[in-house]
Amino acid sequence: MIRKIISIKNVGRFENCAWRGGAQFESMGLIYAENGRGKSTFCDVLRSLQTGSGDIILGRKRLGATGDSEVVILADGNAKLTFKAGSWNSTKTEIAIFDSRFVHENVYAGDSIDHDHKKNLYRIIVGEAGVKLAEKVDALDIKARDSSKDAKNKLDLLTAKLPVGTNLKAFEKIAADQTIKQKIATKEEELKNAELAAKKSSEIKTKGQLVELTLPTFPNNFESLLAEKLPALAEQAEKSLREHLANHTHNATETWLSEGLAYQKDESCPFCGQSTTGLPLISAYQAYFDAAYQTLKDKLSDTQKSVEANFGEKIALAAQKTLGDNSTLGEFWRQLGIGAQVAIPDLSSYASILTELRNRSVELLRLKIAAPLEATPLSQEYKSALASFEKLETDRKSYNSALKEFNKEIADYKAKQGAVELSKLKSELAELKLIELRHTTPIIDAINAWKAAEKEKTRLNDEKSTAKTDLDTHGATVLSVHEKRINDLLKMFAAGFRISGTERSYAGGKPSSNYKLQINNVDVELGDENTPKSSPSFGNTLSAGDRSTLALALFIAQLERDPNLKDKIVVFDDPFTSQDRSRRTATQTLICTLAKQVRQVLVLSHDPHFLRTVWDSYKGGAGAKCFQFTRMANGTSVSEWEIEKETAGEYVKKHRVLWDFRYNSSVSTASAREVAQTIRPVLEEYLKLKLPHCFGDNEWLGDFIGKIRNAANTDPLDAAKVVLPKIEQINEYSKRYHHRSNPSADTELVDDTELLTFVDLTLEVVGGF
Repeated sequence: MIRKIISIKNVGRFENCAWRGGAQFESMGLIYAENGRGKSTFCDVLRSLQTGSGDIILGRKRLGATGDSEVVILADGNAKLTFKAGSWNSTKTEIAIFDSRFVHENVYAGDSIDHDHKKNLYRIIVGEAGVKLAEKVDALDIKARDSSKDAKNKLDLLTAKLPVGTNLKAFEKIAADQTIKQKIATKEEELKNAELAAKKSSEIKTKGQLVELTLPTFPNNFESLLAEKLPALAEQAEKSLREHLANHTHNATETWLSEGLAYQKDESCPFCGQSTTGLPLISAYQAYFDAAYQTLKDKLSDTQKSVEANFGEKIALAAQKTLGDNSTLGEFWRQLGIGAQVAIPDLSSYASILTELRNRSVELLRLKIAAPLEATPLSQEYKSALASFEKLETDRKSYNSALKEFNKEIADYKAKQGAVELSKLKSELAELKLIELRHTTPIIDAINAWKAAEKEKTRLNDEKSTAKTDLDTHGATVLSVHEKRINDLLKMFAAGFRISGTERSYAGGKPSSNYKLQINNVDVELGDENTPKSSPSFGNTLSAGDRSTLALALFIAQLERDPNLKDKIVVFDDPFTSQDRSRRTATQTLICTLAKQVRQVLVLSHDPHFLRTVWDSYKGGAGAKCFQFTRMANGTSVSEWEIEKETAGEYVKKHRVLWDFRYNSSVSTASAREVAQTIRPVLEEYLKLKLPHCFGDNEWLGDFIGKIRNAANTDPLDAAKVVLPKIEQINEYSKRYHHRSNPSADTELVDDTELLTFVDLTLEVVGGF
């Protein structure tokens, strides 16, 4: 349901309309608004919400407004339906609206009914199912005509694409092969390789297989050798050695001393010839450079030679050559289709990795040799080089594994050489391409069109005939039922006419409805704007009220047949317009009956008394709320409307003034003088209502008192004598505040206590007599 209008900005009469009060629309919503206060605008807002067309609201943009048109409507579940920037965030297709726009678009405009009205009305009458059937007939008719033309075109296309003299029927029977493209590609590659192999047959015989790659072994004791020390050396010998080197040489190394000591002959100094017997320094040298030292030096020297030999340029170049040869040989075989699916790892960094590991290892060995007695730490460069070498070993294994697979294909290929016949391959390829040609999209379309054109045309015509039969059956049923219901409604409205001859028409190529008016049992054609004024027609036989009644009957009849009726939100804008007062009851009854069948009904009217009849008919307003569009500055606002108070008779309104003064002072708006001036009219109206045959329209309270006082025992007025003293008291008090009895009534002092006494007395009389 629609719960309330949160805001409407810059749309028609609504400048900045906001909902006032906490009440919300219920299943029945009655909206009172004077003409020109926004009823039509509100209906267009709801129509925009129903269709999703923002243009309806944009076309209603408030003239002179600078801001954009915006609308926010609250629905069930606190959902906010918002129109902003030209569009809605959601729609409510279940809304159905009866207003002047519905009438002008679907029933009539001005004094005539044109073809568009008939087309639109047909859609309304037969419903979506009927419209779809009619559209299906049109579509099938077009397809049937087009299929014949298409058949000839496709046959011409097919003939042009085939060799002259082709047996079309034999060609058409060739079966499809879902893998034909793959087979052709395979056969073309096979033929290509066979032709290439024929040219290179001698070369193929001499070409060998790819060579697997080896990798030198890196010393497994390399790092432990660098970490080796000689802890047995005397500390004093070491100290003496270092002091001597520091004091008597220019950066001489331990190696220099070790090698020099070996050149000493006997116990004489090789430089000066003096005896070295008993010299402490010589003893230190001998202690320092013992057998363990020499053994370590030999290991270091051997390791360096091994690394330089196994990881040298010669080894790297040999590996590089092997890689290059394999690449060249692999390319040769790939041209013949061998090893196409074998992925060979890239080992282009082979030589650089070996060179880097060699250089970093030799650097460390040289440091160790220069100081063999100390542990040499591993450099980060060496660690990185070793990691690359270890990864290279993994890649090498993958490389060799791929080569094994590649070499197997080479061996298989060589074994098959000599068995391939080129002519046979060419014949097989031609057959495959013929299969492919048969099942290309243009050929398929052309053959299908050629084979199925007449059959398709027959099928389409049969389907069209069936659809027309369905449409005629549906239309006849719906139109007759619809016509009967409309006439029932017209009878309910006491209309002096009915409709007859409701039928479907294809005038103009689109389905439309046509009917006649029947007045005094005489059929009257609807006519159109070109119908002579001298001929009876819709325009000159129906009054404005009759046209409005017909439009309402059409709306109600089509709405009742909606399969989704229970979900509908139905909106009526002045449904009683231009109708006779005698049709008021029928209209209110239909609205209230419909309200029990749908989700919600909203009724907008400028006639407060018509809304009151709907209110009363709808079980005293249970489940109904009333609102009004009122002027607010230059725009319109929405607020709750007290329908019973606003539509009450004069007596009720005046009685409420006294009652509120006495018992509801918090809501009483009348001044003390206004209350005093109301006492006399209340009593007069009451007596006229109580005894209408006893008092004339031009008689007043004083006249009433005289008649009661002089009434005979048999006169109905005699019963009023029991309250005559009270009436006389009220008369004496109240005439002080009326100009007919007191020219100074407007300035007569009003005592609140006295006023309260006579209000009580008046209410006592009208409440007890």
